Amino acid sequence: MQGATDSAKNIRADIQEIRNKYVMVNSDTTCELCGSRLLVQGFYMFPCHHAFHKDCLIPEVMRHMSSEECSELERLLSEESSGSREGATAMARSSTKAKIDSMLGSQCLYCGDVMIMSVSQPLVPPENLEKELLNWK
Repeated sequence: MQGATDSAKNIRADIQEIRNKYVMVNSDTTCELCGSRLLVQGFYMFPCHHAFHKDCLIPEVMRHMSSEECSELERLLSEESSGSREGATAMARSSTKAKIDSMLGSQCLYCGDVMIMSVSQPLVPPENLEKELLNWK
């Protein structure tokens, strides 16, 4: 029982330490996906220093999700946008944002499991292969 209590204390301390970490973002930092300046819209910055606009990250992350996860994320995004228009409670908005952050910001698109799992996928989708081959001639 004491071991479980100590473990819980350590986990709480780790979570608190992570909450207090920050990264300095320069005004000329760009989105890894679109190349536009990062600070012009909402973004995610990962500990590895890769940074993505939220709107750029969503479709890329969804490509690697199950259909159920995609549906859930779409529902949350819809709830987020309608909630801000309809005056949803701060607690409901915060909960929705936390769930979205969990789905989009849990790991870097380039350094996390998503990239590792994509190693077995072709770099060029089969439907675009002919077009790409013509570009190389």
